[in-house]
Amino acid sequence: MVRCAYLDEHAFCSALVCLTRILLMRYMRPDLGERLATTICHKILKRLLPGGRMLQRIAGLALALLVAYGPIAETFAQSKRSLPRLRGMTYAHSSASDFQDLRAIGANVIVYQLTIPAVLVDSASVTEYRALLAQSLASIDPLVEICGAIGLKMVLVLSSPPGGAASIANPPLHRVFAEKAFQDELTVTWQTIATRYKDKPGIFGFDLLNEPQQRSVAAGLESWKTLAPSLIKTIRAIDPTRFIFIQPPYGNPDLLANKTAVVKDPLVAYNIHTYFPSNFRTQGLNGRPINVVYPRGKLNKARLAASVSKVIRFQAKNKVQIFIGEFAAPRWAPNNSALRYLRDYINIFESRRWGWALHAWREADVWSIEHTTDPLNPNPSPTKTDRQMLIEKFFSRNS
Repeated sequence: MVRCAYLDEHAFCSALVCLTRILLMRYMRPDLGERLATTICHKILKRLLPGGRMLQRIAGLALALLVAYGPIAETFAQSKRSLPRLRGMTYAHSSASDFQDLRAIGANVIVYQLTIPAVLVDSASVTEYRALLAQSLASIDPLVEICGAIGLKMVLVLSSPPGGAASIANPPLHRVFAEKAFQDELTVTWQTIATRYKDKPGIFGFDLLNEPQQRSVAAGLESWKTLAPSLIKTIRAIDPTRFIFIQPPYGNPDLLANKTAVVKDPLVAYNIHTYFPSNFRTQGLNGRPINVVYPRGKLNKARLAASVSKVIRFQAKNKVQIFIGEFAAPRWAPNNSALRYLRDYINIFESRRWGWALHAWREADVWSIEHTTDPLNPNPSPTKTDRQMLIEKFFSRNS
């Protein structure tokens, strides 16, 4: 170590401790801005480094660079957060080429919806559900192998729980919160899935239940707040190293604080769905007019940021990990609004160091980044749309 005339060993060690603490503040506390962190560093270092104004400036500059961009700090923080930065899309079909194409444009995660047609699952007995689940898993097996081969992380989401929906009224109700036999079967379902995919490299994580539909809870049954931790214990007994995702009821960020369990596990993250505002998302669907422009008036980036404020508070209070597992923009929103909407929302997620998955890859063309803004044109664009180029730009940050 090269000694400096202005720095004794005690001061040098103190400065290193200070540096470490500030880096942790920056990378474990994303809400601490770079300017504030650098200001704190400068003031503390000024006291620790007696004399040598040039030395102070050099130290301050180096520290500012480390605070803003330090790869060492990023690596350390990543190990603490456990959840790697995920950027990808949701998907519900079974085309191998779709997986390969998504990976080719730079995605590192595919949030795969294990879906059984409602016409089958909603009326299925426990025994019939097990047969339907076995068929679905058999069709997923080769996709898991593809993910392992091409380095695409699959988050497997249970979108069709035992019993399906007891009611499709608004809001709907999953039968696992209405009938004991189906709630018990949910545990069996995760035992089956965890056992089947234990040690499979293509599976990055399990998502316990897509948008849990808990309008009410029947007497004697567990609410989602207590059921989710129980399911995690079930999976952990089989596969202790798999990432597990919890969604709040209906995926709604407003239901995190009171309706969702806080699980202190470095391999657990919270999957949030944000479709704000609803009239922007649903324009052009079911006869609705296409007339909501973004940004306009109070609908702007600040309002988008405010829509996830409860997520920010939940994360800060409970020191948990966040993943935005669904968000979308209708391609035909006026004046190419979808481009600006997606750019602003993703920048908000990136500023919080949250991973994200855009809904949806090659499903309904309303959400497609491969289609033009013309609602009357159902065909993919012959050239890349600006929305696809935007998404690919963010995907290029994936390691």
